[in-house]
Amino acid sequence: MHPYFKHLPIAIRLKLTSEQSTLICDNIEVDFGNINHKPICIKPTDIEILKQHGNRVSDLKIIVLGNELYNLTSKLQLGQDLDFATIFDRLKNEPIWLQMSGGKSFISLEQSHCRQLGITEFPEFVQNIWLEKIGKGKFKVWCNLNFEACINDLPINEAFYIDWVDETFNKTNSFIIRPDARKSGYIAEQKRVNPESLYRKIYWVYQFKLFEGIGNPNNPKVLILNDELEIEKLSAYARRKGYFIPDTKASLARQVELLHTHRSPNKLLIASFLTLDKIISSNYTGALDFIWDSFLLQEKLQMLKGKIPIEFETNEEQKEDDYQTDINAVQKDYDLFSLIKLHKPLIDYYYKMLYDNNSDSQLFLCDTRLTDYYGIEKSLNLNAENVQMWFKEADYYTDKEIAAEFFSSAHENADTDFNIDEAKEILRQIF
Repeated sequence: MHPYFKHLPIAIRLKLTSEQSTLICDNIEVDFGNINHKPICIKPTDIEILKQHGNRVSDLKIIVLGNELYNLTSKLQLGQDLDFATIFDRLKNEPIWLQMSGGKSFISLEQSHCRQLGITEFPEFVQNIWLEKIGKGKFKVWCNLNFEACINDLPINEAFYIDWVDETFNKTNSFIIRPDARKSGYIAEQKRVNPESLYRKIYWVYQFKLFEGIGNPNNPKVLILNDELEIEKLSAYARRKGYFIPDTKASLARQVELLHTHRSPNKLLIASFLTLDKIISSNYTGALDFIWDSFLLQEKLQMLKGKIPIEFETNEEQKEDDYQTDINAVQKDYDLFSLIKLHKPLIDYYYKMLYDNNSDSQLFLCDTRLTDYYGIEKSLNLNAENVQMWFKEADYYTDKEIAAEFFSSAHENADTDFNIDEAKEILRQIF
């Protein structure tokens, strides 16, 4: 959070390093004995400062901004990255390792599991712990904190909570995107897979067809991904599809400039959410069309456990790696519908960021699961657009052949060396 940084002129912001930007809002050396009731700003990650020095102030009050965003975004890594062999070796007698099959990328853990993985130190007020598959047989262990418990444990007189975004503002330039069955000869309904699917070739063929039909033709597009490891392959694929992609060797600010100045009618910048704020702050030339590829529903479910009703914990993970052949069953999944609706504060936040930068910029939500929930745009205070897909099935397979040049069909752990007899014994003990 940089409350003062965003008020600086863009030309000055672009000259600041990330360290300098942080210092603008850094109050680690606050003199609590001499603040004279003046407000100070402290990031949530620096909350320990209040614990150490807050008792020196007799009438300390706390105002918490955007707690609804903190619950959806804040997480801490525990230990180091782990490889698949380590996970299998140390958790092979635990039923949870079976959940790593298919497309499931997030698995709940207990502290006992962490200790088996060599993680023995935990922060105070841990809310949830989970394991994330980050690709190429690598895993991270994450946790989040009960922020309200942290606040209540501080030596303060009173705490006030203020939402980051006013829910009453209209998001006129934000849209849910769905395929237009009436104007399309073929919409590949049976080929549509969820964002976590291992079938990356099929997934991106479908998504890029959605992207083609959205946005203002005069606006460059920015595709925002959850997994930055996919950027390189997707950039190559997009170039093959005829998009101009700025050279990643250039600074991010320069890439944004090139996006506006290049003569190509199809201009696309592919980036992760880690750099979204930098992209927006670097943009001073004109409007951009931002494409939010997909929600991290599994991750948000892990982060919100203990804060949402238990019935929200759906069977979503069982459907991640399968073709959507039973759409009616998905439409009846009210819990998944509710989980998507919980993203509203995050949608509001990102939209406000891009709108404040340029009121003509647009935000497009392209999560494939949104297709199953007609009317959800009303709950999220969004608009909806239907886009034309393929004219005929042969056109789909032509696009699929192009994607095959960049996305392998092989599973990342296909060559893992397993002892068959050991695997049988593990399954016998579990079942």
